[in-house]
Amino acid sequence: EVPWQEIAAKIRAPRRKVVVAMHPMPENIGSILIPQKTAMTADTGTVVASYHELQLIKGVVIAPPVPGEVVIVHPDDGSVVDFEGHKLKSIGAFLAEQEWQPTGYDWFESIVATIENNMVKAHGDKIVIQLDDKPKEMSGILLPDTAQKWTADATVISVGPLHFDAKPEDRVSVDMNLVTDACLAFTLGEGFERMFVIFPEAINFIYC
Repeated sequence: EVPWQEIAAKIRAPRRKVVVAMHPMPENIGSILIPQKTAMTADTGTVVASYHELQLIKGVVIAPPVPGEVVIVHPDDGSVVDFEGHKLKSIGAFLAEQEWQPTGYDWFESIVATIENNMVKAHGDKIVIQLDDKPKEMSGILLPDTAQKWTADATVISVGPLHFDAKPEDRVSVDMNLVTDACLAFTLGEGFERMFVIFPEAINFIYC
């Protein structure tokens, strides 16, 4: 937890920006030691400032997250600022290679989901999935951990308001190369195992 109310009282967000106070990455969950963080492991934080402006996109009204909401943030995105001992990320602009003019973008491209009441809610066109358990045996033969592979099947947990194909509880086949190389895995403790925030392109097909 971070003292988000204290921080929120001292700053405000400019237009189209969201500011998030990032949570320190825990070293362990219970007795389980979390491995060294990889580049594509999601960060979590608490929103401390946002410019409240509704957007109409593809006929859907999109509202930004409000201070106090716990969100999942892409680890490579945002401008990082140290503020009174806390790491803040300002979301909403980037400087592309070989460009001098910063480019604005929608906050939900970086803030991919919200965590509320132990549930994960996807933003934008992102999809939250939970991969099936790795098989423990094959043809009656127990598999060692090194030989166990995740299947490409998963259950949809949440879809963003700008995604119109899959829906929660759908069973889907996903491209594991895209999931492991381009999407975000997050370790938030019991109940969140094998969960990823994926792009629509990572879905192969939806089971009927």
